[in-house]
Amino acid sequence: MDDQWLQGGPWWKELNEQLGARDGARLDLQDAADNIEEISSGPFLSWRQRGRRTRSAKAAVIAVLVVLVSGARYIMSKKSQAQQTSPTPQTPQLSQLPLDDGSMHQYLYEFNRAADEMHDAWEASEIPVQQAFQEFFTPSLEDGQELFQGPLTPIFEHVEKMRECEVPPESDVEARGEFAQHLQLLRNVCRVATLRLKEMEFAVNVNKHMMEPAPAHEKFQNNEDVPATYFPRPSEVFGSGSMDNVDKKIADNLMLLMAAEDKHDAYNFVARNYFDGFLKPVGEDDAFDPARSAARYQVPYSGKPFLSGAFAEAAEHVFRDSTPIYWDPRQFHRDGAKWTNEEVLEATKRQQEGISKNFERRLSSKREQMRALLQEGVPQDDLLISALFLL
Repeated sequence: MDDQWLQGGPWWKELNEQLGARDGARLDLQDAADNIEEISSGPFLSWRQRGRRTRSAKAAVIAVLVVLVSGARYIMSKKSQAQQTSPTPQTPQLSQLPLDDGSMHQYLYEFNRAADEMHDAWEASEIPVQQAFQEFFTPSLEDGQELFQGPLTPIFEHVEKMRECEVPPESDVEARGEFAQHLQLLRNVCRVATLRLKEMEFAVNVNKHMMEPAPAHEKFQNNEDVPATYFPRPSEVFGSGSMDNVDKKIADNLMLLMAAEDKHDAYNFVARNYFDGFLKPVGEDDAFDPARSAARYQVPYSGKPFLSGAFAEAAEHVFRDSTPIYWDPRQFHRDGAKWTNEEVLEATKRQQEGISKNFERRLSSKREQMRALLQEGVPQDDLLISALFLL
C-alpha cells in the first residue's frame, strides 16, 4: 500500500471545490503532497525501519499533514464567517435550477459520473474500509445489526432506476424540475458516499500504521528522543517550563491523532455542504419552520414523495446533537503538565477516546432520527435514510 492516504488528494480537492477561491482561502498544497510521495515512497511500514532518512520521511509527512488540516480548518472558518455575514445560502436553491436541455444534460453527466466513481471507490476499498463504512454510514438501529444486502445496494438500486427514466419534456416544468432535483440529490449522495469511503480509508490506515509505544519509561531508552519544539505550538499544550525530550514515536502518534481530528471535521463539513441545497429546501434558516418541514417533491421513478423537509429537520437534529466535543490539548497546560513521555502518552489516550466518542455520538444521533422517520412511515430503504446516514 502506498502513502496516498496521507496526501491532500480527494478530501482537499472536495473542500476547495465546495468553497471556491474566496478571500485567499484556497490553499494549493498539491506540490507538498507530491513531495510526500517523493520523500516517503514505498509502504508505510518502511517508516518503522531505523535510519535518518526514514525518520526524516515520517517527520516530513506528519508536518505536511498538519499543514493540510490546519489549512482545512482555516478554510472552514472563512466559510463560517461568510455564512454569518451573508443572509443568502452559498448553494443555489433547487427551485431555481435551470431546466433547459443543456443544463439537464449536464445534470445527467454529473450524476452518472458520481455514480460510477462511487462504484469504483467501493470496489477499490479493502475489506476493513468497507466494514468501517458499513458501521458508521450504513443505516442501522443497533450495533452488529445484520445486513441482508450490501451497504451501498439501496443507493445503487436508486441509481439504476433513475438511469432508466426519461427526461420530462420542457413543457412539463414541474416534472422536469422534480427530475432535476432528484438528479442533484442522487449525484450528491454518490459523492458523499465516495467521500466517506475515502475517510474510512484514512481512518483504517491511521489505526493500522500507528506504532504502539512501550508503556514503561525504560523501554524508551534506545529510541530517538525529540524536544518539545518538535510539536506544533508546544507552549500552548505543555506550558513553557522546563521540558524533557520524549520518545519520537509517542510524539508522532499524538500529532497524527490531532491531524486526524481536524481531517474528520473537514470531511463532515464537505458532506454537509454537498447537501446544503436540500437542507434549505425553501430558503429558510430555521430547520423547524412549518413550511420547510412540509417540503417535498415527487421521485421520478416511483411517484412517491421525497420528504426533503423531513430530511432537513432530521439532519438539523444530527448536527445539533452530535457536534464534536474533543479533548482540548491545552488543558494539559492548565493542569501544569510537561513535555514528558508519560504526559504525551496520556494526551494520546485522551485524543483517541475523543475521536471514538464523536463517531459514536454521531451514529447514535442518526439512529435516533431513523427511528423517528420509520415511525412516521418512511420506508427503511428510502433514499432519505441512506442520505441521512452519510452525514
